Amino acid sequence: MKAKFSKNKYLLNYWIPIFLVAINFVLKIIYLDKMSIANDEPFSIYIAQMDVFSIVSQLSKGNNPPLFEIILHYWISIFGISAFATRFLPFIFSVITVVYIYKIGISFFNHKIAIISSLIFTFSTYHIYFSHETRVYSLFALLTTISMYSYLSLVKNRSSKPNLAALTLANILLCYSHFFGIFIPIIQIVSCLILRDIRKKILKNYMISLLVLFISYIPYTRILILRFLDSTINGTWIPAVTFGDLYTMLWRFSNTPVTTVVYISIIGIAFVKLMLNRSDKPTVYTKIIIVWFLLPYFLMFISSLKYLPFNVPIFFDRYVIFISIGFYLVVAISIFYVIKPFKQKKYLLFLPIIIAIATCNPNVDNKRRVFEVISKIKELKTKDTYVYFSPDFFEFNFVYYYNLEYFKDYGNINLVSKIHENLYYEHIYPINNPNQIRVNADSHIDKILFLDALSQYPQLPTLAFEKKFKLVNTYKYYQIFILYEFEKR
Repeated sequence: MKAKFSKNKYLLNYWIPIFLVAINFVLKIIYLDKMSIANDEPFSIYIAQMDVFSIVSQLSKGNNPPLFEIILHYWISIFGISAFATRFLPFIFSVITVVYIYKIGISFFNHKIAIISSLIFTFSTYHIYFSHETRVYSLFALLTTISMYSYLSLVKNRSSKPNLAALTLANILLCYSHFFGIFIPIIQIVSCLILRDIRKKILKNYMISLLVLFISYIPYTRILILRFLDSTINGTWIPAVTFGDLYTMLWRFSNTPVTTVVYISIIGIAFVKLMLNRSDKPTVYTKIIIVWFLLPYFLMFISSLKYLPFNVPIFFDRYVIFISIGFYLVVAISIFYVIKPFKQKKYLLFLPIIIAIATCNPNVDNKRRVFEVISKIKELKTKDTYVYFSPDFFEFNFVYYYNLEYFKDYGNINLVSKIHENLYYEHIYPINNPNQIRVNADSHIDKILFLDALSQYPQLPTLAFEKKFKLVNTYKYYQIFILYEFEKR
């Protein structure tokens, strides 16, 4: 019996985590660099080339704390700025995350919940997407999971100084990785205050951790307040949400509508069963996981609700990535709770996992064919061709594939000055409106290429060019890009 116990312990503590890491590694690396570097990826890569002081200085003007770009800075100094090299960093963060999801399940629940939650995460197309994006979000998910594991460990053993230190460090790193990292300490302090089981047990130690976090964040507190005020007064680019988005966001977490309905149904059945059987009370760890999922999910949704006279839209797929881990754990706990009495039907535990595997898409599409469209521009362009693209903030995407040497030729003071200088030399102009167009009667212009990269002025090429040039070709690229080719009349 002792040998069997030792064998099972070795299996649960070593072989299963290794197996989960291996699945994540293979599943997420296959298509790592298939899609073009796009959206905000080139911005992070461009900034990360600078020295650390310049990274902090540049990002303090926007919506991004600097931790990810600082880590990326040292990463690319070794591995370079190719798509595969830069994406390998968030890929690693995502692979490590499954270890801590498993640790939460095995340490505070049981091996079934640990395996179910880990596999739901593993086969989440949503998380595969962010493991393929050179942005902070997979790091955000990892630090959240580490922080919550450390918090639960502190609840289990309040006198553990290593757990308190790990929790404090994880929360500091969280807040320096993303502004919404602040939600994690909020989840923890709220659960600490409302759950009597742990309030007296860890409140004092947690307040010490919170104080250290506050002191460490003093250099960035002013920036956080200014960004919050700016978003409150001027709004954000994110659209307000309707009640249907409560379901739509869970759909993003869950791959497909079928999977979402199955997960929601399981949670609903577990809730009803709990209400009918009050004697089977959830553990304190279950309550914390529920707070992790529900509190920020509804708080961010309500703040973004379209029907309110005052709203600040923040309920956006990438911003809620830290909530998704809590959701997967709630699903796993609910599955076990529903199936637990039916020992002869334990195979039902595999149903949600099978659905997750069946609906997973490892070749997830970022819907941006930047490489293709820039290659076409390079093919069509001559020395007497003028190129325009709109909006102007597409410049990082454009230059990454147009000329990587230009991309490396960054400017620390004026962020895009070097990019513009190099592009203007080749008669390539980023614009936002027709007033910025420089076309005149110069005879040396033989052709104009205009790239609409989701411009606010879709009629811009007709208004600007058709009087002196004729449209000879239109090239459309999956959903987003339209390239217009004009020749002189």
